[in-house]
Amino acid sequence: MNICGKKFTRAQVLERIGNIAQVGGIRRCELREGRANGVSAIDIDTGGGLRFTVLPDRGMDISRASYKGTNLVYLTPNGEVNPAFYDPHGIGWLRSGRSPR
Repeated sequence: MNICGKKFTRAQVLERIGNIAQVGGIRRCELREGRANGVSAIDIDTGGGLRFTVLPDRGMDISRASYKGTNLVYLTPNGEVNPAFYDPHGIGWLRSGRSPR
């Protein structure tokens, strides 16, 4: 694997760190707060500076993404919302469960 432009074997990397997850990896979780409660999420860290979160329950939506700490996505004021709040009538889907103004 390449780290900071240098090639290392997995064994060489593990000699220097406690867990391979420090370099990159995938972690599955479930969002538990507010309107996102119950939504499955997958946090992905490529190890090369790209990190993003995929929401399988929302059609594989990318809810968060950054490259070397720079944000790449626009997160709406609604935030991450459970699909149970979907409103198919008219333009209700734009609110994602948010109260109309």
